[in-house]
Amino acid sequence: MVFPDIYDIGVSNVGLKILYDQVNQREDALAERAYAPWLDMEVLMRQHAIPLYSLESKRPWPALTWSASPSPTRRSTPTHSTSLTSLASRPIKGPG
Repeated sequence: MVFPDIYDIGVSNVGLKILYDQVNQREDALAERAYAPWLDMEVLMRQHAIPLYSLESKRPWPALTWSASPSPTRRSTPTHSTSLTSLASRPIKGPG
């Protein structure tokens, strides 16, 4: 699950906590979390080709099979989500 804001904001999101817990209670599923980096860190990650990765296993986001990205804050604009997708080196797919 990729939260489209920094860790400091995303970690307190109750909806994300509930979803994370519910998925991890299943024996056939595993949820991992990733958060948007601060802007200066995003620049460094791009310069050094470091993809967005999960908190728990440090696996890069493209290696994960499914991702959810809640958007509860003003900062979480479509542009910001596109930036995260780009940082993850993941193709953007539209409907259909």
